[in-house]
Amino acid sequence: MPILNLTSYPRDEWPGRLWDVMCDPAGAERGALFDAIDADKMFHEKRGRPGSSVKNHLLVRRSQLKPQFMWRPLVAGYVLLLTLAKAEAGEKRTGVRAALYDLESALQKRVGWGNGVGLTELKGIWHDFRSTAHLWAGHSMCPMVARGDDPQVLLEWIAGAEDLRRRGEALRPLKQKLPVLDPDTTWRMPDELVLPSMQVDLPPAGAIILEIESPTS
Repeated sequence: MPILNLTSYPRDEWPGRLWDVMCDPAGAERGALFDAIDADKMFHEKRGRPGSSVKNHLLVRRSQLKPQFMWRPLVAGYVLLLTLAKAEAGEKRTGVRAALYDLESALQKRVGWGNGVGLTELKGIWHDFRSTAHLWAGHSMCPMVARGDDPQVLLEWIAGAEDLRRRGEALRPLKQKLPVLDPDTTWRMPDELVLPSMQVDLPPAGAIILEIESPTS
């Protein structure tokens, strides 16, 4: 399982590291993004210029997604929230597929968010961002970027995301061979990171769908 080893970096870099992993989970796991940025910093400090041996495309912060595409990774967060909310409420129609159908319908009603996106594309988005879905779920309920100024508040945000991760890894809806979140591929925090005890109170599935259709913030 990929581990987001925040403790290797200064505390003020944690929000940026979180954001990079959320926006490019596959690239972060390969290490290309972080390694390239760190290598470029090292060359710059030693030689007074950017590192020429580092490919330029690796130096682009994947977190700098264009605003019109920011809804895409949020899809993964909403899939997780809907799946957990329905299952924990004892609803019969549960699972990732049901959540994707609900999202497809809800997105048609939201201005500027993936209008016309079909089920096939939503499945692809879920596949791409499933490993950070718990982080995006936390972000949809409480934006992560607003947590960075207060270290304790940021730890509470991380603890909430980790709670969602554990619940997603423990849930295997009927007729699904795998849990909602795969423990082997989902990003998690290192064991040495001490987090406060946290259990996220999920809103009902209907409230989540309404928020997707017509956000309140």
